[in-house]
Amino acid sequence: MAEKPRAKADLLGLVSFAFFLIALGAIFATVPGLSTKIVEFFQSFRVEEIYPGTSFVAPTGNQVAIYEAAYTFSIIIGISQIVVLAARFLIKDTAGRKAESFTGITFWFGAAWGFYSLAAGGLEWFVFLGWVVVLIGISITLRSAVAFATWRKD
Repeated sequence: MAEKPRAKADLLGLVSFAFFLIALGAIFATVPGLSTKIVEFFQSFRVEEIYPGTSFVAPTGNQVAIYEAAYTFSIIIGISQIVVLAARFLIKDTAGRKAESFTGITFWFGAAWGFYSLAAGGLEWFVFLGWVVVLIGISITLRSAVAFATWRKD
């Protein structure tokens, strides 16, 4: 039996992970007391009825600092995904990896909008959760569409 050829290492995936770590470190370094605010955020969760007979957890109190930090993080990651996508086109990377970066851009900028809206008070928690589910669906659909559109028969 012939062995399958090994896939090339995804070096740009490592670059993307490095951007993630840099963004995470930058957010923690620039937002005073963020780790305490994160603990307080999760401790604030209470069960709320979202529909008769249906309950789910939601944070209570003022969580603007958490939402603003998440917004900034999402913007940084979204921008990093643009850089990674451009690099993927320059090195003629696989369609699947390009699609992955493209959907990352969509997801992270969509998440940034959601966090911004939460921080501004224009979005309720449960609407935000619905938005995250929509973003996941959009990301899966876009990844499939981009991969299919750029797929080549060899």
